[in-house]
Amino acid sequence: MKSAAFFDLDKTLLPFSTEKRFVQRLHARKLVGLRQLLGVLLAYLRYQRLDEAGYAAMKRGIVRDLLRGKSRAEIAAVAEQVFREVFAPAIHPEARAVIAQHRAEGRAVYLVSATVDAVADCFAAHLEVDGCHATTLEVVAGRFTGEVVGGVCYGGAKAGIVREIAEREGIDLALSHAYGDSYEDRYMLAAVGYPVAVNPDRRLAAWAGERGWNLARWGT
Repeated sequence: MKSAAFFDLDKTLLPFSTEKRFVQRLHARKLVGLRQLLGVLLAYLRYQRLDEAGYAAMKRGIVRDLLRGKSRAEIAAVAEQVFREVFAPAIHPEARAVIAQHRAEGRAVYLVSATVDAVADCFAAHLEVDGCHATTLEVVAGRFTGEVVGGVCYGGAKAGIVREIAEREGIDLALSHAYGDSYEDRYMLAAVGYPVAVNPDRRLAAWAGERGWNLARWGT
């Protein structure tokens, strides 16, 4: 049986949320208005108080408000630019080293993130991972419809995706690794034999400590 390593993106591979900076760049390029920008920033300030269904609803609302009717090519170009200028330099060196180690040991590497696919795909190409599963946005005739395809990749849905990958690719999850930073990542971490809480938030740190999971401090 094969093994794999699964990585969350925001605040795991790098120290901040990518989408807030992505939306700020969209605003700077006059692709979203000030009201929309402030709405996103406010939503992310309160998201930790939301349950999984509440977060998914918030995410769908943001996508609908910001991207409906916009050109996928234009949004992808902004994502690629902000990736090169902001995100790529911020990836933790420790994350790069761990990914390289997993590859050297023969494991497949996957990104599993709630981040929208326009942003997550930039990380996947740069890190040359074996697969990337993010919140996928519907595109019709080259433009975003404002709808999400297949659900928001968050919380328990991440664990479901990991299990689907394992079944499809013949991966033994008991021999596999996963990395995440937030309490909502606990489902994905619990799905593998070697979970690692990276710079965990308070609730995940407590949860991981009770279960004897490994902790990692990257970028500190």
